[in-house]
Amino acid sequence: MRLEHYMKGMKRHLNLQSCEASQALKRKLGDEDILKKYMIRSTFLMLCGELSNKSVLDLACGFGYFTRLAKSLGAYRVIGVDISEPEIEIAKADNHRGEIEYLLGDASEHDSPLLSGLGSFDMVTAIFLLNYLGTREKIYYACRNIAGCLNPGGKLIAFVDVNLQPDRKYGFTSSAKKPLNEGDVMRGIIYHEDRKVCNFNFHYWHLKTFEDALERAGFDAVESHDPIISEQGMVEFGERFWQEILERPNSKAITCHKPYNSHLKQDIERRI
Repeated sequence: MRLEHYMKGMKRHLNLQSCEASQALKRKLGDEDILKKYMIRSTFLMLCGELSNKSVLDLACGFGYFTRLAKSLGAYRVIGVDISEPEIEIAKADNHRGEIEYLLGDASEHDSPLLSGLGSFDMVTAIFLLNYLGTREKIYYACRNIAGCLNPGGKLIAFVDVNLQPDRKYGFTSSAKKPLNEGDVMRGIIYHEDRKVCNFNFHYWHLKTFEDALERAGFDAVESHDPIISEQGMVEFGERFWQEILERPNSKAITCHKPYNSHLKQDIERRI
C-alpha cells in the first residue's frame, strides 16, 4: 500500500504540514536525519557492543531504523514495538525479508501483557521512548516492563531528551514555556530541506528522574553518556558545525544492566 495511506493515521499525534510531506518525513526520520545518522547512530554503536547471535527488543521503534540496524549487526532475533499503527505498518512494509517482527503495543502499560509474552532478550533499546511519557508513574512502569523483558545480565540502551534544541540547522528544534519544569510539554519540529515537515509533543524530565526510575525498577550500573559525532559527520560538516550541540547536547544516552540476581530483588519487593 502507498505510504500516503499510512500517514493519514499519523495525524493523530503528528501535525503534518502537507500530505506531500509524508515521503520527506519518512526520509527525515530515517537515513537522512542528521542527528540520527551522525550522532545518535554513532553513540549507539559505541555503546551496544557485539550483537552477533543476540536477541534485541526495540521499544518505540517507529519506522524501524534501529531494529534494522540491530539486525544488520548480527542479532538473530529482533522485535520492534510501537504505539503508532501507521509507523508499525511502514516498518513492516520495509521489512522485505521478514527477518524482523513488528508489533503494536504500549511499552508504558502497567505489567504489559504484550511485553511479558515476548520472552526475554539480551538487549532492549528505547530510543526517546521515555520522553513521551507524561508522568513519573508511566516512566517507572516502562522501566519495570523493560526489566521484565531482559535476560539476567541483559542491557538497556535508552536515549532521552534533556535540553531544548533551538537551532534548526540540525534539522530539529524543540521549545517550551519558561521556566521549564519537570513534566512540561515540549514542542518538537522536524525540518527537511529547510521546510517544516511536522511537529509533535513530548515531555521534559530531568536526567535524574530517568535514572531514579531505572534504579527503582531494579537496574544496576545506571550510567549516562554524552553523544559523539561520527568521523563521517565531522568530515562532511566540520567540527565547528557540531560545536554547539556537543557543548550542550539536547539528548543523552543511558545504559544499565539487569542484575543476575534480579529475581531475588523482585521476591524481596513482593514481600515488602
